[in-house]
Amino acid sequence: VRHIQQERKSEKLTAKDRISIVYHSPDFEAVIGSFGKDIRAYTKARDIRALNLEKIKNPKEIVIDGKKLWFGFVKK
Repeated sequence: VRHIQQERKSEKLTAKDRISIVYHSPDFEAVIGSFGKDIRAYTKARDIRALNLEKIKNPKEIVIDGKKLWFGFVKK
């Protein structure tokens, strides 16, 4: 959540900007599935969905416990 909020700020998105979070990470699929509702609530995102990495515009990479996750936003 912290990484998403930092990236929103760096892209000059406000809480009023409606976004979808897109991500790619087979390693974190189950975690995001379990906590997606909480992530959406904290980040004020409309939805969260998995995409192939090539389809994420300007993906940001996060490494957690040696496993990679890439994410980006789609502004609605």
